[in-house]
This record gives sequence, structure tokens and C-alpha cells, in this order.
Amino acid sequence: MKIKSIFILGIAFFIQPMFGQQLLFESDGLRIEGTVMLLEKGDKKDKYLLQIKTISTQQDCYYPASMTVHSKTKKKIISNKTMGSVKIQNATGLFNSESIDGDISEYKTEDGTALMVFSKDKVYAEEQKFKVPAGIEPVITFTEKKTVKRLDGYDLKLDGKVLDGNWVSDCIQGAIQLNYRDTGVTDFLLVQYANQQSKWNRRSAQVFQKSDASATVTYDKSSNSLIYYNNDGIRCVMKHE
Repeated sequence: MKIKSIFILGIAFFIQPMFGQQLLFESDGLRIEGTVMLLEKGDKKDKYLLQIKTISTQQDCYYPASMTVHSKTKKKIISNKTMGSVKIQNATGLFNSESIDGDISEYKTEDGTALMVFSKDKVYAEEQKFKVPAGIEPVITFTEKKTVKRLDGYDLKLDGKVLDGNWVSDCIQGAIQLNYRDTGVTDFLLVQYANQQSKWNRRSAQVFQKSDASATVTYDKSSNSLIYYNNDGIRCVMKHE
């Protein structure tokens, strides 16, 4: 269930600070809460403090960063890490909003987009002082820019987190060592077996092909295994040790 809200905070007394808290957003256990406190009343403007707390209480929550391609290096770089923004709609001055950002995770999607994460139980806190015209109640809103999901809601890029290490095959004896490499422009596998090393180039999100085009390995997500095929029709299943 996803909840979005707008809240208007009133002033109870002139002589006491006013506190108001409201749930601004909720989705898959991710909660964004806003608290407003009156700091000072003025003849023309009233001064407030906005405190924002973001926390995921059930699991890590992920969302895609915005990516651009560097004009010179051709590498994909993160251009926007923001999941959403909290805005004081009737604040005076230029600084009237706060971006809600997670952390850069170790995961990427199949197309190379970096995933941001709100880690479970970690508190992400922001605060901002602002002013509104005297006697006017602050209006706080949240705008969702990126949808948060559990990690299993994404098709992840096959990379070193899955591939690196020793594998065993049902066709041959001994360990097969895989080492994933990513230059930022291209990526490939180095495969070491029986003192021989070969290079395998990526052909699609889940497929690597040997550099001489004699064989492929395909990742099977359901069994967390690699399926080896060669041009002679031999098929083998590889599992992590």
C-alpha cells in the first residue's frame, strides 16, 4: 500500500513552539515522516524548522538512479540520486525543498542502471529552516520521482557478485575459476581451468561467449547456475562451490 499526503500545521499558542508530525509517504515498509517546529514568530514572517526522517522498517528498498553517458569516456555515470522531494509550498525564499536520497548500492540492472538503496532500519535524516508569511500555516508536500521496490523486483546485471569465485561442472573434474571484469565501457569474464585462461565477452544480459565463439555460458536465475554450451552440442551445468 502506498500513502501520500499533504499536511497543514496550525499554531496553538503564541508563547509556545508548535510541533507537528505527519506521515508523508509509505510504500513496501519505507516511511517518510515530516516534523515541523515553530522557532520564532515575527511581524511579517514566522520561522520554522522542518525535520525529515526516512526509514525502511521491513527490508532494504531500492530505486533506480538516473544515468547519463559521459561524452568522452563513454562510461555510464549517475546523474541523479533522488527518489523524491519534500517541499514547503508556501515558504518564502529560494530554499523551500529537500531531496530524499538513498545510498548507492552494489547492484545494477541489466541495462547498467545503478540502484540506490534505503538500508533496512537505517535512518536518513534531513532538516531545513524556512519562513512563511506571518500567521500562515506551512503546507508541506512530498513528490515521488522514483518507485521503490524490493531487490527481487529488478532484473539484475550479471556481474562479479554472482560470477566471481570457483565453480564446479557436471562435465569435468576440478574447479573452474571465474573473474568478472568491467572497464566501464565493456565487461567480460576471465575463465581459469587447468592452467589455461580464456576470455569470454558479454553477448547479452545473461550470456557470455568465448572469444573464439566456440562456446557460451548462460546464467539461470532460478537455479543460480551457469549453463555451458559449445558448438559440438555439449551442455554442462556449473554451480558455485
